[in-house]
Amino acid sequence: MSEQNNFSPFFIDPNNQDTQNDANEQSSFSNTNEVHEEPHEEPAEKKGKARVVVAALLIVALIVSAGAGGYLINNTSSTPSIGGNTSTASDGEEKTGDAFTLSNTKVNPAKTTDGLTPQEVAAKVIPSVVCIQSYQMNNVQAAGSGSGIIMSADGYIITNNHVVEGASALKVITHDNETYEAEIVGADSTSDLALIKIDAKNLTAATFGNSDNLEVAESVMAIGNPGGLELNSSVTTGIVSAKNRDVASEGSQTMKCIQTNAAINPGNSGGPLVNMNGDVVGINSSKIAATGYEGLGFAININDAQPIISSLKNYGYVKDRAVLGITYQVIDEMTASFYRLPSGIIIKSVTSRNAAEAGLKKDDVITQVAGQPVFEGTELLTAIKSRKPGDTLTLTIFRDGKTQDVNVVLSEDRGSNAPTINN
Repeated sequence: MSEQNNFSPFFIDPNNQDTQNDANEQSSFSNTNEVHEEPHEEPAEKKGKARVVVAALLIVALIVSAGAGGYLINNTSSTPSIGGNTSTASDGEEKTGDAFTLSNTKVNPAKTTDGLTPQEVAAKVIPSVVCIQSYQMNNVQAAGSGSGIIMSADGYIITNNHVVEGASALKVITHDNETYEAEIVGADSTSDLALIKIDAKNLTAATFGNSDNLEVAESVMAIGNPGGLELNSSVTTGIVSAKNRDVASEGSQTMKCIQTNAAINPGNSGGPLVNMNGDVVGINSSKIAATGYEGLGFAININDAQPIISSLKNYGYVKDRAVLGITYQVIDEMTASFYRLPSGIIIKSVTSRNAAEAGLKKDDVITQVAGQPVFEGTELLTAIKSRKPGDTLTLTIFRDGKTQDVNVVLSEDRGSNAPTINN
């Protein structure tokens, strides 16, 4: 897994036009890596205990959502597959594993395999992009808007969680101005992905590409509704600036994203980033905004989104995603030397019952995970990602000048929008 970027000059753009929930959007991004679980009240600390103050910790890049709230990440252990498979829900009913199929067709950067011009790509994709308006209780005007991708002809639509979060009602407007009421099938705050459903037939479903096949400098196109319905079906073009960027999420997760210079503006959230075959390779979700920085947009890799969307369709939440149950910050070598601490990950709060019962405490410094040294958050996340809820993870921690091992049973992270569980 790629190393997280420890330093960033970026800040959150306050001029978000998608919704009136700017405060919610900004709070979704944090310099502290968080996991949303059942809150756990920490025991009172002993009097006189010196509190560790960390002055120069990891600064996670602040990402401004291009829609109504914050972003982003995949901590599911599922591997995207080409084609379909089946899984069995807890009620015993067999359900299709993959919500949509990825194409292995690879675009020749010099000449597209289908010979599509940009005009032909736009004509192919625009019918599969919708505008989503969210309404809140006792408000006749839309509180915010974003974009969505028609996943299937019978009305399943992919979007971002922050586009639909907090909505009491949703309206979907297609490219030809047909209007539908929508319901949320499943939403995941951790990855900033959501699946909604409208009662419709014979819709034009998008085709999905394979984001692993993308190449740097390959041409791509972003389609959505910047600013809302007034500018619906807007098309911007650009290139793949970089692949597999680790972008910090709402939880203590990162998600692999496509970096692009195609303009991604407020209202584009949930819309598609497509290759020049017109296949969806990413879900537009965020952009970095700062004075002097232009052309820094991000889209969630469609390969990472596929298993999450499939789980949302089958269960209404992301099933079997493990989480440790802490918030943390990284201590680099220089900071550790200044405060006479080992480098590693310092716990800022304990958020799950399992982690508290294992004995983890605020200001513990995690120096090893499963016997391997840990210097970055990505190393901890990689260890968690390879395990399932209920598995035990051994952490080596530094506390009060001594080192000890702690065994923690991993909890299940269903995202803050899913039913809570007692662990």
